[in-house]
Amino acid sequence: MKSSVFAALLKPLPLPVGLRGRILCLAAALIFISPGFRAAWSAQACHHDLKVELQPEAHRLLVHDDIRFAGWKGGEMSLMLSDKANIKSVLLNGKPSEYSFSSGKLTLSGFSIAEGSFDVSISFDAVFNDPVDREPATFDNPGFGVAGSISDRGTFLLADAGWYPSLAGWRAATAELPACRIAAGEIPEDFNLEVTAPRGIYAVTAGELVGHEDRGAVSISGWKTGPIGQGLSLSAGRYIVRSSARGDSASAQSGSSGSPPRGDSASGQAGSSGSPLRGDEPSLRSDSRLTSQPASDASSSASDLSRGRASGQAGRRSHRQVPVYTYFTSENDALSETYLNAAVSHIEFYEQLHGPYPFPKFAIVENFFPTGYGFPSYTLLGGSVLKLPFIPETSLRHEIAHSWWGNGVLVDYAAGNWCEGLATYVADYLSQEISSAADARLYREQILREYATLAAPGADFPLRLFESRSSPATRAVGYGKAAFVFHMIRQKLGDGAFWKSLRQIYKERLFVRTSWEDFRDVFVGTGGWDPGEAKEFFDQWVARSGAPVLKLRDVQLKSDDSGWLATGFLDQHPPWYDLDITVALKISPTERLDTRIGIKGGSAVFAIRSPRTGSALKPLAAPTARGDEPSLRSDSRLTSQPASDASSSASDLSRGRASAQSGSSGSPPPQKLIADPDVNTFRLLDPEEIPCTVNSVKGSKSLTAVLGDGSPRDAVKAFKLLLEGLGHADAQITSEKEAEVKMSKDRDFLFFGLPRSEKLKSFFSSPPEDVTLSSEKFSLKGSSGADCLFLVFNESNRGAGITALFLPVSGTSADSVLTAARKITHYGKYSYLAFSHGVIRQKGVWEVLRSPLQFDFVRR
Repeated sequence: MKSSVFAALLKPLPLPVGLRGRILCLAAALIFISPGFRAAWSAQACHHDLKVELQPEAHRLLVHDDIRFAGWKGGEMSLMLSDKANIKSVLLNGKPSEYSFSSGKLTLSGFSIAEGSFDVSISFDAVFNDPVDREPATFDNPGFGVAGSISDRGTFLLADAGWYPSLAGWRAATAELPACRIAAGEIPEDFNLEVTAPRGIYAVTAGELVGHEDRGAVSISGWKTGPIGQGLSLSAGRYIVRSSARGDSASAQSGSSGSPPRGDSASGQAGSSGSPLRGDEPSLRSDSRLTSQPASDASSSASDLSRGRASGQAGRRSHRQVPVYTYFTSENDALSETYLNAAVSHIEFYEQLHGPYPFPKFAIVENFFPTGYGFPSYTLLGGSVLKLPFIPETSLRHEIAHSWWGNGVLVDYAAGNWCEGLATYVADYLSQEISSAADARLYREQILREYATLAAPGADFPLRLFESRSSPATRAVGYGKAAFVFHMIRQKLGDGAFWKSLRQIYKERLFVRTSWEDFRDVFVGTGGWDPGEAKEFFDQWVARSGAPVLKLRDVQLKSDDSGWLATGFLDQHPPWYDLDITVALKISPTERLDTRIGIKGGSAVFAIRSPRTGSALKPLAAPTARGDEPSLRSDSRLTSQPASDASSSASDLSRGRASAQSGSSGSPPPQKLIADPDVNTFRLLDPEEIPCTVNSVKGSKSLTAVLGDGSPRDAVKAFKLLLEGLGHADAQITSEKEAEVKMSKDRDFLFFGLPRSEKLKSFFSSPPEDVTLSSEKFSLKGSSGADCLFLVFNESNRGAGITALFLPVSGTSADSVLTAARKITHYGKYSYLAFSHGVIRQKGVWEVLRSPLQFDFVRR
């Protein structure tokens, strides 16, 4: 399409020879290290009237931007723009201006206005055609390196692509503005945006929808975005637009003669770049209940909200109805109502938990490749992602949580990105807590497993250095560990103080760049946390890497006329952490006696008495500590045992009770001693506590990839895809003969197909229980008939090394093998997977039988 509303402004020219293929990012790193940026920034307001034409068939956009600066106080005028830009004209107050453009920096030459207001107009075109992988092998790098792509399949332009002129230094300039000025809109760069595209293609960005209009051969999308403090991203596609402002789905066919619904006018501001999609997770159960109580000043508890969700009734409505939209292609349009209703429900939930929704709308937008971003006031999910049945209650919930944390309260990236951990905690983790205490405990346990498997083996780093996810290790730290840190803060402050503090942070720092230290200050001021204790906590959990290593020592059980007495020591390896940990004495399948102990040095002692039946519980002084070991202040209480306590099965406990001998008190002995029974302390798990999983292969530092002799010709393609998905794209595929030379007890092996070599067959001489293997078929937990198996295990005679096997049975189609190989990476927490025609049929985790934090009195 050559004729357009921009025809008089721009004439398409042949592309210049040697256009560079890389996009210049508006990188914060340059801003922070370049001296004089802050001094050069003088404009107090910056308004864009931005007109864009998309030419998908040429991968091109044409841009005309009228920029109004107000309150300029002198200094060099520089704008950042993609180095792909072909600049047509630069006008200053309507007159041609001299300029220089190099490496993405546009500088107005001879600019000498001392102060006041002025206009700059810039016209250019640019081609954005980053290669897009529609079926990537791994999701460890969100966006897959794509910053800008315009095609018939859709348009994807991150702010960092430089698709519009942006004032150099905007991140640094807004970092220290007071909240009152930000709330009043006194930060740079707000937008009126008009996007013209071939008819039926509609554009979406942050802010308020002005409207979509079909006019002849073109469609025009209008958006109004308040001051945003961060870059503006843009998406476009052949969308059907549907909307809901009250939870009742109302629709409009975008390609019809009328205009789709216009957004309700509401003030709002935006912030922050996109946040990545989480991996594969189970959906939230509809009969959910939340066991925690948010801040006392909240309008409704989270448990009340979950009851409203369970009964199908919405919670208390906010003072205004937030317009919610779906921008889906015809392929996914049938999913619109599900997503609209889920989004409305999530927004209501977080409004009551944290405060009013901060933007004028929320939109769920389909992308043409499988991304998962959360931008200010919209999320961008790949078409294949939208089809996954759990996404409305998991990933969508996570991205909506970013409206409060990351896009609402902004991140001070120079001090560490806290928002992924907090969004994970209030979305992914909280949904498990709503489901049950058992699910919540399992989620916390999984965080510890992922950290131990993926980050601890040489890839760990302090939380204050986390910026964004780029690998399984960065996710384990920046998402998992950070979420656990917020959980431990909640344990210290209590539910009321914790949720009240988050509401206060949101109230005080909306659209203000915020650091971990800012959170600490509010937890002290609002939550009542002792300042010294809070500083020590943040120093050890945010400023340093690592995690405590704990074990029980010298556990003894004695009886006398008063009952049973359990004593012992809880040790930690240096470097030491200041910890408060529950030690529990399990006295029956449903009851346990808890004692809270503090440990600051290398060891702490404990003593827990289980009184005679009917006796009152009494605090007991601890035994005398050895050496410098501190004494214990006993704080015992009897509690019912959570259903999630994995210390022993009911049958094991009943056998233990049957064989137990009564003490002199006449009461049967306690069954177990467990430190941190509810998994409320972040720590480094012992290898015995970590079942072999897909993540174990991802975290391997010594992986040998073995292609079984006699494998079909197309096996190499599937094996390479599997290795890429597991983060070992550079691994050399070896033959069985080559693998025999590398056999060792500490080396990890991944086999494609069962080996024929007698030496290598020893790896499978004792497969896991309930697993039978052959090249023609396999059986897993009594089930057979699947065509592809992936399992990871460890044999005691193999030492520390793990064995992994990807086994397509003979005759399985190449497509089924490739599909299974592509999916395995998304099931990182599982030990075994069985597929049939590419569809997952079985999955599970090996049972963990031992832990250095458990002592079994019955079995010993």
